[in-house]
Amino acid sequence: MLPLRGGLSHPPQSESVASGPGLQLKLSVFQPTFSGEDFLICSEDFPENVLVPGHLLEIFQHDEESGQDTRIVLQLKKCNICDPAAAAAKKLNKQIFYVEKSIAESFRFQNFKDVHVAQVTQMKHVQLDSMELIFRDQYLSRSDMFRLRSSLKGACVYQNKKVELAAGSGRLGVVSEMWNQGTTVSCGLITEDTIIVFRSPTAMVYLFIQVSSEMFDFDLKKSSTVYEKAVDGFLKEMFNLWHRKNASHEVTIVLFSRCFYEAKSLDEFPEPMRDCLRQGYNGRFYEDFYKVVEQNERYDDWNPVVIKLLKLIRNYGSEILEYHAHLGESVPKGKISNAEMGNFLEILNMSLNTFENHYLNRNLDRTGQQSIVITPGKKMDLCVGLFEVDFELAQVTKQRIIDSGVGSDLICLGQQPLHAVPLLKFTNPRSDPYNMPHWINLSFYSEKKTTGFQSRIRPPPSLRNLPGTARLPYLKSPFSVETIFTPLFMKQYDERVDENETETDEDPLAKISKSEVLENAKMNTPFNHQTIKRLLLRPSRVLVNPFDPTQTKVHITSNRRRWTHIFPKAAPAREIAVKDEAEVTPATIVEETLDSSDALTGQPLSEANNWEEMRNAGVDWKSLTVPASLPLTTDYLPKKVDLDNNYLITEYEIRPEAFISGYKSGNQLSIRCEDIFHELVAQRLAQGFQQIMTWAENFPKAKSPHDIWLSIGRIYHHLTVEDVGSKQKVVIKCFRPNKSINRSNIHYQYRFQAPDNDKYEMSWVEFKTEKLEIFNWNHMDHYVCTKGEGDYSLNENLKFWRFRMLLVPISHFTKSTKSIMEKFSFGDCYLPLPKDSSSRVEGIFRMVDSCFNKLKRQPIPKTETDFEPISLPRDKMRLDILEQIKSGNFPVIVKTSSMLPNVTFLSYDAVNWSLKRYAGLKEKSQAIALFQEMIDQGMIGHASGDTRRAFHFGYVMYSVRDEEFNKVFARRVDVDAYYRRWMEIELTAMDLPKPSPPKSKAEFRYTYLNLTNTKQNNSHHEWGHLMYETQLDGDSAFEMTMQWTVASGLAIADLLLNTARKAFSHNLALFPLPRDAFALPITLNSDPVRGPIFIQLNTNSLSDFKEVLDENRLFQLRERIAERFGFIRCPSTSTSDHRQKILFSTDHQYIHCTGNMSLLIPRSLSMTEKASGIQGMSSGSSKKSPHYDHSGTGFLWSWNFMISRRWKQVFVSMGATGDIPFMDHMLADFRCLCQNKDGRLDPVFKELFYPEPEIDETHRAEVTNGTPESDSTATS
Repeated sequence: MLPLRGGLSHPPQSESVASGPGLQLKLSVFQPTFSGEDFLICSEDFPENVLVPGHLLEIFQHDEESGQDTRIVLQLKKCNICDPAAAAAKKLNKQIFYVEKSIAESFRFQNFKDVHVAQVTQMKHVQLDSMELIFRDQYLSRSDMFRLRSSLKGACVYQNKKVELAAGSGRLGVVSEMWNQGTTVSCGLITEDTIIVFRSPTAMVYLFIQVSSEMFDFDLKKSSTVYEKAVDGFLKEMFNLWHRKNASHEVTIVLFSRCFYEAKSLDEFPEPMRDCLRQGYNGRFYEDFYKVVEQNERYDDWNPVVIKLLKLIRNYGSEILEYHAHLGESVPKGKISNAEMGNFLEILNMSLNTFENHYLNRNLDRTGQQSIVITPGKKMDLCVGLFEVDFELAQVTKQRIIDSGVGSDLICLGQQPLHAVPLLKFTNPRSDPYNMPHWINLSFYSEKKTTGFQSRIRPPPSLRNLPGTARLPYLKSPFSVETIFTPLFMKQYDERVDENETETDEDPLAKISKSEVLENAKMNTPFNHQTIKRLLLRPSRVLVNPFDPTQTKVHITSNRRRWTHIFPKAAPAREIAVKDEAEVTPATIVEETLDSSDALTGQPLSEANNWEEMRNAGVDWKSLTVPASLPLTTDYLPKKVDLDNNYLITEYEIRPEAFISGYKSGNQLSIRCEDIFHELVAQRLAQGFQQIMTWAENFPKAKSPHDIWLSIGRIYHHLTVEDVGSKQKVVIKCFRPNKSINRSNIHYQYRFQAPDNDKYEMSWVEFKTEKLEIFNWNHMDHYVCTKGEGDYSLNENLKFWRFRMLLVPISHFTKSTKSIMEKFSFGDCYLPLPKDSSSRVEGIFRMVDSCFNKLKRQPIPKTETDFEPISLPRDKMRLDILEQIKSGNFPVIVKTSSMLPNVTFLSYDAVNWSLKRYAGLKEKSQAIALFQEMIDQGMIGHASGDTRRAFHFGYVMYSVRDEEFNKVFARRVDVDAYYRRWMEIELTAMDLPKPSPPKSKAEFRYTYLNLTNTKQNNSHHEWGHLMYETQLDGDSAFEMTMQWTVASGLAIADLLLNTARKAFSHNLALFPLPRDAFALPITLNSDPVRGPIFIQLNTNSLSDFKEVLDENRLFQLRERIAERFGFIRCPSTSTSDHRQKILFSTDHQYIHCTGNMSLLIPRSLSMTEKASGIQGMSSGSSKKSPHYDHSGTGFLWSWNFMISRRWKQVFVSMGATGDIPFMDHMLADFRCLCQNKDGRLDPVFKELFYPEPEIDETHRAEVTNGTPESDSTATS
């Protein structure tokens, strides 16, 4: 066995894993600049049978002075062997073993000392059971992890070894911890069965703090309040640990609480309050509040946030209790609830709504999602971790957490109770009123140092330290704890239980007199939980026993084993997990309520779970600092008979040869059956599936080397490669239960306050489980094989990753941005975009050339660009253009692809060239008409072969219709294949006639992008699609969205960052933007913990112009204000994804020139324009649906959380992206102008609607002299 680190835990010489003593060599340490390999040896020092690439070598060194032994196992590669006879080989001395410096320092090898080098033969002792790989500042999808895991099979790794995340990417991960047979080791061999756990110190973390009534209690022992313990204790300690471990998470911090009102009917509340009110099971009215303190922030120093939280929580209670005070005295009295009755499950579901849609706004710098909930528990320490929840909501939460694979950590600030935790108490139980959820990782925080972490709690053997007034919340007895557990009491209690087995609704404790209890309490005997167990497990009702979960029968399902493989295998222990004799069937799964096993630890229930005295459970700091991604593997598979009898089976096959003739868009996807097989497996892993390991119980014998089972929830897929004569095919079998679960759809309304907002806006969200069984995998598999061609294309029902971007001009605004940043001057100092947008358009077209179409335009010789315009009749112009094209004096595209005709040019270049050459052409519209005549006469045609397509100005390719053109397109014209391969953009110029009627929505088109790195020697092909606008307006941003499924996050990040750099070289900025920039609740898949800031426009100050201030002028005024603050209009997107009746238009959206904020100008809709119906609402809901109305005179402001530090570094040299003080100043100044502070709004209105007339110099002189005539003229 190998030690953890050299010099720390050393096995004796007899534990060597090598076949013999080997060779004795001298150790020499070299620098990384000498060689990039881990070690080097001379071929003359070893026999030929040892120098085989792939063999493992054990390097052993014994220090006689200290008596310490150091061992490491390294894998021999061809590049590690140096042959002195080779001319290009490094000159190495004989009898020397060369090792890289970092390895020598990590394992404490001593330079110039003897080492023993021998071949490893006992392979089972070096094979790893599991290992952890840590990476940062990268997005690795689960399919990327699968490919990395496959590439590491057969590799030998050691602690701190750097592993390339993808071949040729240059991105590295670091090997952290490794285990073999339950023991931590320092190096080992990765095999087929090795479990690799991926952890990231740069994850997306949602931190929720429950501000219940207990938060404001004072702890006499600690001399502080509970919220000070939470913030100045736990959070401060966690942030300090992040700093020490160099963790840089993107964090959102939310305060949440529930407020109960003393009212008996809804009529007692003012009308504005009723929209967010809810009524509990006991008839009490309540309202839930959420306050976002930090949103998607990444700080190096979190201490200022700790101070900020202390101040906010101190005043938070009075803030929400007095929030409705302005409505008058009719508001019922409110009270903050305790932790037990709070909105615990609601906040978990709100985070899940965000995490489940991670593919919509894919952050390319983050991997991993985690929600941390901090709760004070209850005033009585015995009840910490107990929550009253709705049964239906608990079911939804459980399934969503398991399906999404999101880690949920619950941090309790109280002491451990006497029962298993967390414990859910159902307000509307269907069978068992209590449940112990295995899908929440519970920890107890204590400011006293702890020595370890265990995920389950066991009580001490005595109750002498318990408070005398403590009571168990789940028993009806009025007696205190210290008077219950005595021998005589238990004896009498058991007798009463036997007498009342059928009277399940009565509590036997109530029939025992208090005098009997007090008399027997004097015995002061130790805790005996057998009686409580008898009560909870009496024959009439088989309930969950929170005092002894090991006695509760549980079904082992795939849900319980979903997270097991992030824990290393423990030393062998006797399993006593209880399983039913009957195998688990879908019917039992349907009837199953929430789980109650100890599956969170990943270990089977064992003797260690019995009640015994143990130390308090500490916080799992590792999970909070470097969270793990959902494991790729699991180990549960139902028996074959159950799959055949209780599941619906769908089978289909994919033959590679069927797609060979179908490729139309350039480079073909590999048609090797093995490659398709691995890609289909990777796609399922990316969607949350887990590979079932071959050593799992019930795993059938593999039919072929390519035989994989996968599972997610109750869904199982079986993929195999089968031979069909001389060819192969991939066979896919999908298993889903023949009985489905009734899925709930819960509508939830709440009060929400976004950062920098001073109001708690009404909002709502829907909680529902995902229907995994209806996902169309047949369509997805064929999309992967056909690259989206033909009938198989992406649609919203398929989960695919996307990244939205806006391309905006930046050089025009840089001067104003720098002035604001340096002087903090007024923010309305930006000038409108110039009408001449030729430089911007040329920059966009050149970026399309280099980044997407991969084309090169032939420059015109300088001698031909300085000619004088010539005058020719129109028919001669057409012939002259063809002649100039043949002579090379025309801007054509250099042919680099066989998919384009021989002579191809851009309409943009052709129009500009003709305006310079022909004196008879004065405007672009005349030149466009000239080329349209050439199309009509058959001289030129669109490059797709569609001769009926009209001539459009912009980045549109046309070709000369020569013999080859007519020959190629005479056989077949496939316009769809053309557009999938080439990107074309029409240009709306300032002097061109506008389309009539103008288009209200932007139109988009898709093009195929090949992302495969040709420099890498691998068979994995990567590709994606780019959705882009078909038209470019001169005064608006240009929108693009990257969409992909068969591509790695590293390849996408490289493409987009390179595109951003190219754009910057052309004075353009490429900014990422959320799919829903304002997170309005009326939008499908809206983020429930994000929201806009409403800024009211003070129209009362414009009362002098009230007669002319209609809605259209108000809109023009708001648009002018946005323009003066540097906002650029965004394309109008479809509002068909609205799930709610909307009272205002969301089409008028703007992005700031720095990319840091977005603006929306809401505009009232007519009744005919309003969307009808409510999508996604539960059919049985009778509650009136709320309306979200911001159609008044104002703005909606939102921060752009998608811009990361990496994106800002692209534009840092120009200094035009702004920092946090700049962003805060812009919001504050924008509010000042809208409120007409210092009369700043009046000049904007007058400038827009009452511009000063232009006067000549003579008149200006008369005005300056002050003559009466000039005064009256100026006044008029």
